[in-house]
Amino acid sequence: MKNIKKMQKGIIIAGLAIILLLNCSRNQEAEEVEKAGTCGENLTWICKDGVLTISGTGEMVFDDDARFYLGGVHKVVVEEGCTSIADEAFERLDSLTEVILADSIQRIGRSAFSGCDSLTEIDLPDSLQHIRQYAFSGCGSLTEVDFSASDSLRVIEAGVFENCISLKQADFPDSLEWIGISAFEGCSSLKQITLPDSLQGVAQGIFSDCASLTLAVIPESLQSIPAYMFSGCVSLREVTLPDSIQAIGGSAFSGCRSLQGIDLPDDLETLDDSAFEGCRSLQRIDLPDKLETMGERVFRECKNLKEIILPESLQSLGRGAFWGCDSLEKVYLPDPIMSIEGETFGNCTSLKEIKFPAALEYIGTYAFADCSSLTEVELPDSIKTIGGYAFSNCTSLREVAFPDTLEKIERFAFSGCTALSAETGQRVGKYVPG
Repeated sequence: MKNIKKMQKGIIIAGLAIILLLNCSRNQEAEEVEKAGTCGENLTWICKDGVLTISGTGEMVFDDDARFYLGGVHKVVVEEGCTSIADEAFERLDSLTEVILADSIQRIGRSAFSGCDSLTEIDLPDSLQHIRQYAFSGCGSLTEVDFSASDSLRVIEAGVFENCISLKQADFPDSLEWIGISAFEGCSSLKQITLPDSLQGVAQGIFSDCASLTLAVIPESLQSIPAYMFSGCVSLREVTLPDSIQAIGGSAFSGCRSLQGIDLPDDLETLDDSAFEGCRSLQRIDLPDKLETMGERVFRECKNLKEIILPESLQSLGRGAFWGCDSLEKVYLPDPIMSIEGETFGNCTSLKEIKFPAALEYIGTYAFADCSSLTEVELPDSIKTIGGYAFSNCTSLREVAFPDTLEKIERFAFSGCTALSAETGQRVGKYVPG
């Protein structure tokens, strides 16, 4: 009898437990439905079953207290009437896979979707005018962005798609006017880009380290290529530059090791430091007649470049401009050049022939160091100073013609020139080359 009573008591307790669990479950469901709040003066949000819906009118505003809804959200729906996405609104929402934005959206805020690792695609509304910094940066699964249908988007700010490593395609609208610093930096799957004619300016490094990029088309509306624009684009093979380009910025194409040739526009005046440094496949480059300035290391380690003819318009040639160009055999320097800076042709191991400018006065330190194929040097009457180590380790150099106007040869200018002796090189003052 006692056992029967114990069993009945156990059944009653178990039943009560089940009822309590069911009530808790219902309460949790109700609690889920009740996750809601405001996100602007006339905007509300509600989160149910992982779907976050924004309703109302006006600009979205979030504060830190409104972030408790974020866990487990896989879909965001912004309904008609909302005009902006708040800064950091959905940042690091790594479960988010789908976003639906109303046509009323005009601005996407700073870091709004940054770090949403599961987001694969997004359709941006036609009304969108402005995307702020880092809005989609680090969205590692994002494969495609299409703004081409938009006639309103004018500004893409800094780092908007930075390190979106799966992004393969970006179609730009004809309304776009500005792209900010590093906007697409590190988009290692992006293959081709064609920038629209509406573009008025671009900042530094917008496509740097896009390792899969093979083709880039630049519009006539741009007058310069900014620094680091394509730096580290190791697969870039073809670039179309318009005639409007007058300057190429520092390191703009540095490390583009697949680039074999590029047609520079006729009106180009300036090549800044390291513009083509490390373009190891570059075999030819025709420098335009209006080019006036070449910065430091412009063609450093372009190991397949065989011949370069510098235009008569060139006024200055920067330090190390052709250092390490292993295949360079001939160099013709224009008459306006008065100095060859240090390391300019250093380690050009195939260099055999140099035409010096008539106005040359100074050859800098290590300017032709380690040019092991150079056999003969004929210096112009204008030369006054040869810097230290200028021709050091030119092991094939047998003859140097020194003009009477030469005033100074600095220490070790010809050190290591084992084929050069007092008999083959003219004595200058108390210095005997070799």
